[in-house]
Amino acid sequence: MAFEIPLAEQKVKPHQVTALHLVAGFAFFAFSALGLLINNTVMTLPDSAPIEQQQATIHIFDATDTALSLTMGISIIILFAALFRNKWLRQPKVNKLFRVGEMLTAGTIAIYMLTIQYNVPAGLFGVLAITIIFSLFWETGKNTNITVTFNENGIKLPVTSRRRNISWDETEKVLLRHGTVTINCVDNRMYQWVAAQHSINSAIFEAYCDAHIEAEKHKRGKDW
Repeated sequence: MAFEIPLAEQKVKPHQVTALHLVAGFAFFAFSALGLLINNTVMTLPDSAPIEQQQATIHIFDATDTALSLTMGISIIILFAALFRNKWLRQPKVNKLFRVGEMLTAGTIAIYMLTIQYNVPAGLFGVLAITIIFSLFWETGKNTNITVTFNENGIKLPVTSRRRNISWDETEKVLLRHGTVTINCVDNRMYQWVAAQHSINSAIFEAYCDAHIEAEKHKRGKDW
């Protein structure tokens, strides 16, 4: 016998979706702005080309300037949408479209940086691309509602918790009242969530938990 209580909390919170868009937008903007600055500034380093040649090149709007300007345009669109059109951005289809664009942009930058042996920036944008890929699957998953499960082996906490499992001998009391599920532990830790709509009888559920807690109390002396 097991009880699975759905929680009102979502697996992915709206502010988390927006935060990653902002991170991507600011990263692309900083990269493009710095790139345009470097590409259009006369360098006086020992291995730099002659100043006259650099000045002549600066006046040419080359492929690098085009790519960096396009990246800056993408970053401005992302930032504008995240800051001023947030509800529209978080719509599933729109969010997915933006994520794909961010993933391709970050991946392209990482590969380019790698080809010119800028390994640190390549690694940073590579991590960003992987993070966006992960978020793409995480945000578009069908089972977006999370649950807390109670069975004979213990309590399985939702995926958003830092800890995933609690044994019965660690548990002091479990309550399901007033639309809230509460877990009190013997070390004074407390876990509490707002429960979504369910058909679980609170009295039967609490009796089930009390029985398992009582049966496992003898193990506490070994660990506490």
